[in-house]
Amino acid sequence: MINFLESNYWFEHGVDYILRKKNLHTLVGYDVLGNSGVWHEIDNIAYYKNENYRFFCECKNSEVSEKDIFIFSGKMIDIGGISGYIFTTSKNVSKEIKRLARSKNIEIIEDVLKKDLEILVNDIKEGYR
Repeated sequence: MINFLESNYWFEHGVDYILRKKNLHTLVGYDVLGNSGVWHEIDNIAYYKNENYRFFCECKNSEVSEKDIFIFSGKMIDIGGISGYIFTTSKNVSKEIKRLARSKNIEIIEDVLKKDLEILVNDIKEGYR
């Protein structure tokens, strides 16, 4: 139980629930082999079953930093992903961090624990492909 909480699995499974509300198929906590030969842990992989489209999600129970954006972007590039989301419990992510994330095709959804489920589902843009 302690490992479950310390590893943020609770958060990853909560995001999985949100993604499934959007009629996405999901995988939680997968290690994916990148083109570089390095294994990358991906918190959530979401995809539409009948479409050739998927995106990756990172779950952060802390402030989002530039380093987090660059690491997640690097994972996406190595695996072959073109877009992603960072779900964070943090409030008020800076404009600079959001701008950097958007430049890497990553959307940040902040203050996840305080938002209504319907708002969170709507924050996942279907046209974000």
